[in-house]
Amino acid sequence: MPLLTQVIAATDRPRTRDSLTGDLMALRLGPGQFVILHVSMKALGFVVGGAVPLLDAAGAVAIGQVGSARAMLVDGRAAVDTGVKALG
Repeated sequence: MPLLTQVIAATDRPRTRDSLTGDLMALRLGPGQFVILHVSMKALGFVVGGAVPLLDAAGAVAIGQVGSARAMLVDGRAAVDTGVKALG
């Protein structure tokens, strides 16, 4: 069975930007807070769109309309620095 099929089968529900935003808001994150995310994508299960919706959700909840974020994405083989993304 292909890996993606295994991940989807093992996930109780697909994660989306909206569901991840709700999850982060349930943690009482809000605009202007300093947040460090250390996330195991494998532990999240199937996320529609990969890591991008997670970063979008974090930006919408914790950064708001102004601010910046920096993310380091690691897929087990290599790290990719996304650089600074200014919002606003």
